[in-house]
Amino acid sequence: MEDLISIIVPVYKVEQFLDNCVQSITRQTYKNLEIILVDDGSPDNCPKICDDLAKKDARIKVVHKPNGGLSSARNAGLNIFTGDFVCFVDSDDFIELDYVKHLHDKQKQTNADLVFCKANRFINGEKIKYAEDLKNIIENYNPENIYKSYCNGTFFLSVWKTLYKRELIKQLSFDEKHKYGEDYSFIVKTSLLTKNIAYIDEYLYNYRFNPNSLTQFKNETDLKNFLHGKDLDGQLMCKLGYTDTDKSMKFDTHILIAFSFKQFADLFTQTKQFNTKENYLAFKKYHNTKKDRLKAFLVYHKMYWLINLIQKARKRGA
Repeated sequence: MEDLISIIVPVYKVEQFLDNCVQSITRQTYKNLEIILVDDGSPDNCPKICDDLAKKDARIKVVHKPNGGLSSARNAGLNIFTGDFVCFVDSDDFIELDYVKHLHDKQKQTNADLVFCKANRFINGEKIKYAEDLKNIIENYNPENIYKSYCNGTFFLSVWKTLYKRELIKQLSFDEKHKYGEDYSFIVKTSLLTKNIAYIDEYLYNYRFNPNSLTQFKNETDLKNFLHGKDLDGQLMCKLGYTDTDKSMKFDTHILIAFSFKQFADLFTQTKQFNTKENYLAFKKYHNTKKDRLKAFLVYHKMYWLINLIQKARKRGA
């Protein structure tokens, strides 16, 4: 009997994209699907759109719940899925028509616990291919190398673009304290449980940058939630023995605040403790891009006047 594949789609304020997203799933060449739309208390027309879509396709199930964030929405899908495998698709994104088939075929060839593919990124209609080094990442699949690959731009950190085996995913859940940046800790957990990983060197997932999505922060509360998530990730890495990774994350937090300190002055003051030599050196260990190293240099040497000029220049160019 053909495997049932569940696709979990968290939905929030994406009424202009939702139909396109769901159609890319319902039209898959692989037909034995369970499509779970989780309406995370969306205040627009998304709840009705979800219900209307379910009337058109018996494979669609709809969950309506109070707003709890992306982690909460994904967990609601994990609580009810019945498939042999699971995929996550964000509701402002879309997938290629052979996405599920190619991932499933690869899993059958390798018996992998999870299978990755590559992704395109759409910003203002422009398609950009992520130049991910999936072969190297999978051959060295552990929490520290995942972090290093993410820092250097050779791995786009996300739980979508991946097929998970039921036996693996049933052991996992998303930390609902993470309001932003929850993918990292989830991927770290999978790296500790996964014994066999495979990848497809094809661009099958299409990520659309959406400033209104669940993953974008827009105010000080959102930023605090994001920083809280980073702190939880750092604590997790410390427990696993990756203390340098935690130090790097702390300095990365300081950089994030320093480049926004006009807007978030109180947070900037709170994070000055992260500007230490050991945190700075740990950051340099993982970040090789010129842009990241320049930011780190300016922050470490307290050149805030120059950071302020850069911020002003950005605003003028926006």
